[in-house]
Amino acid sequence: MQLEKNSLGESEVTPLEEIKQLVESDEEMGYGAPFVTISWEQWLEMQARIFQNMARFQRASADDQRDRACFAALEVQEIATLLLKEAGAYSSCRPTTMRCARGNCGRRE
Repeated sequence: MQLEKNSLGESEVTPLEEIKQLVESDEEMGYGAPFVTISWEQWLEMQARIFQNMARFQRASADDQRDRACFAALEVQEIATLLLKEAGAYSSCRPTTMRCARGNCGRRE
């Protein structure tokens, strides 16, 4: 299986073994791991990056530095893409979640 690389050097597809390892890990940093594709360390880093880029965007916008504002927004978009990847992996691991999201909760099929 060959994994394609994106421009940031991260793979487009998370290997099954990596997902399995994350799912099977009972605890990470003293807490139960709630994520499929994101570690606690990555989660904390993502939170910090979001706030940093929001501040960079605000400063760049106030100083009319459009290029810097654009780069800050692109970094936030990159984080949002990682969250979408997590949501997709989470949904595929728990099919009832998708059924509930479609408004079928409590209905018999």
